[in-house]
Amino acid sequence: MNYVSLENITHQYGIQPILSNATLFIGPDTKIGIIGANGTGKTTLLKILAGELKPDIGQVTFHPQCRIQMVSQNTEEKLDQTVLDAVMKSDDPDMRLLSEYKKVLKRMEENSHHQPSLNEWQNLHQQIEDKDLWNLETHAKTILTKLGMQDFYQSVDQLSGGQRRRISLARALAQPSDLLILDEPTNHLDLSMILWLEEWLLQRKGAVVMVTHDRYFLDRTIRSIGELDHGRLTIFPGSYQQYLESKQEMVHHQQKEKDRMHTLFKKELAWIQRGARARSTKQKARIQRFETLKEKNVHQEERRIDIPLLQKRLGKQVLEMKDVSFAYENELPIIKNADILLKPGEIIGLVGPNGTGKSTLLHLMAGKLKPTEGEIKWGKTLKTAYLDQENQGLDTDLRVLEYAREGREYMTVEKEQRISAAQLLERFLFTPEKQWTKVESLSGGEKRRLYLMRKLMEEPNFLLLDEPTNDLDLYTLTLLEDYLLSFEGTVVISSHDRYMLDRLTDRLLILDGSGQIGEYHGSCSEWMERLKKDNENKSSSLHEREKNPSESEERKREQLPSKLSFHEKREYETIEHTIENLEEKIQKIDEDMIFQQSDFVVLQECMKEKERLEAKLETALERWAELTEKIERIRKAKADHD
Repeated sequence: MNYVSLENITHQYGIQPILSNATLFIGPDTKIGIIGANGTGKTTLLKILAGELKPDIGQVTFHPQCRIQMVSQNTEEKLDQTVLDAVMKSDDPDMRLLSEYKKVLKRMEENSHHQPSLNEWQNLHQQIEDKDLWNLETHAKTILTKLGMQDFYQSVDQLSGGQRRRISLARALAQPSDLLILDEPTNHLDLSMILWLEEWLLQRKGAVVMVTHDRYFLDRTIRSIGELDHGRLTIFPGSYQQYLESKQEMVHHQQKEKDRMHTLFKKELAWIQRGARARSTKQKARIQRFETLKEKNVHQEERRIDIPLLQKRLGKQVLEMKDVSFAYENELPIIKNADILLKPGEIIGLVGPNGTGKSTLLHLMAGKLKPTEGEIKWGKTLKTAYLDQENQGLDTDLRVLEYAREGREYMTVEKEQRISAAQLLERFLFTPEKQWTKVESLSGGEKRRLYLMRKLMEEPNFLLLDEPTNDLDLYTLTLLEDYLLSFEGTVVISSHDRYMLDRLTDRLLILDGSGQIGEYHGSCSEWMERLKKDNENKSSSLHEREKNPSESEERKREQLPSKLSFHEKREYETIEHTIENLEEKIQKIDEDMIFQQSDFVVLQECMKEKERLEAKLETALERWAELTEKIERIRKAKADHD
């Protein structure tokens, strides 16, 4: 049984087909990663698989019972809804059932004596009970928490673009589906979220089709690779590593064929240049053979990105931060007492969860923000280029060539070679035809590539890269890494791409959200393994303390800072127990409501009591957070003083 079957499909934008006679069968156990250069049709293929786009030619067959969920790169969420509502909203019958149930509950609260609503509520309640759907909302909340979205009732219009994309991902993961289609799922996820998503996909039953630039993620979660190249789709069984091995062997055989074709082409070219006597049938056949060889030779020529080494000389001093702190107005410090020294030729990686200040630190290094306290010194010969996440400054109203010329009309590259903006664009795979298209019509990867090119036109010797891997295809990404390895200046990279960090960085700067910046000399994978072991040791220690609660409580009481008032100490000692009691009471009410379906009066009382307890629980949790934060501040101040 196949969920989706694509047979000999062709689709094109303009003259050139983006997909040509592509065939792909998606079964229940399919886990495939689609790779290829930007603009080769990866997203188009995903849209056809999801039923969002019909191909120009070919047959697409969907299994009637197959449920499909897709996460696109560009998602638009309705702003007038909460985070949880956005995740629970769906065309899936089960999710619609829960949504209708909530609407009926709301109507009943407004008019408790409305008999039709009561009947509808009883009917919906029974259907949800029969299908055992009560845990779907809990499941959705768990996924949101793992993706760093802990305020379920926050309005979507208050969220950043990256947070809204995580809502779309959470919705796709939370909804029941047979086929999950993911277009760059790791964008806007931090390292812990990516690791969680890896494990989630490994345990999930059902088919997965994805496009991703994260090579470790790809290698762990898929069973085959689909490569798109010049409209052709080729399937390679096995992991990404096995694909690379197969591809290497294939290229070796193709090179032999290329060499043979090149020899034949040279002979035929020499003959045709001497002047063919085209009257005889034999001569006509030879001319035709030459044309065939010529066409085949041109087709086999591969277009490769050529990133020229454009940079100004860098002196001995790059950047030094002395006791630097930064905080936005009326907010807690994001960076505290940072001492950082960057050396010529270093490649530094910034790692840490989202929201811990990585982009803020890059803005400070770029001089876009001034420190609240402390001092930053830059080298006199420093020429900085800052590649931000959102491609700020990319004027989409201009044509590609116009945007490039804004940077510079001519520049000098390797061996004092002088090239024009148009020639540089061709090195970055923008054909003469493409150079006259509007920037707004480019794909996400093409825009990112153009933005990168424009930054390199500034001839920097100090590169600040904020999530440079977003929207870049694997081929461009590999070439960028090769370029950075040969770059003689200094590079600071904020990235969640473990492969890139492992390959490039000399050391890591670690931001954990406390404002302090740690340092690790070693690879990102080694640091993550060390972090994992530390967390396991902490969990083991916590488990031991839970075995001896009285001893644990006594030790905690002894360790409470002396600057807390007597009342605060007593409150902190008991508040966790209060929270547990409230959670147990709410759970008991939920269980009682199941058995009180027919007694509407009792049911209304249960609902009111539940609301009252939930309000108390929210207050208790907020107070627990306040006390915990105060204790940490006191301890930190004491440690600094000591």
